Amino acid sequence: MEEKSLILEGLPDDFNRVKSKIELYFKNKRRSGGEIVQIREHPDDKRKALMIYMTDE
Repeated sequence: MEEKSLILEGLPDDFNRVKSKIELYFKNKRRSGGEIVQIREHPDDKRKALMIYMTDE
């Protein structure tokens, strides 16, 4: 398995308020595959987040 990252854009200014909702959505196997390792605040933009996930490729 290989670790990859994806940038989530258009988030509210308060990342901590939506982080748990984003994690619940992307960790749900039925909705998105559930292979999320970590979601963290983007270092340069508060309205973005970095999502780290695993892929079989």
